[in-house]
Amino acid sequence: MEILIRNLEESTVNTLDKKAQKAGMSRQEYLLMHLNRLAVVDAYREEREEYSTLVKNIGVIIGNNTEQLQKVAELMEEITDKMEDK
Repeated sequence: MEILIRNLEESTVNTLDKKAQKAGMSRQEYLLMHLNRLAVVDAYREEREEYSTLVKNIGVIIGNNTEQLQKVAELMEEITDKMEDK
């Protein structure tokens, strides 16, 4: 697939050419490498945000479960105490 970018500043093209030359690449190779990296970085960021949201949600769920388990433990202790009193 091809992409055409119009209206680039001459200084931008010159800078890209210099960077490509320094990397031992053609402008095409250099831009292709950076565009592929950009796509991968964006995908990584999206996944990282989703992961972060999942971790936060799991933390809330664990907190809620802990509270419920504490209530169950308290109830069990009350029942045990009542049974011992009999």
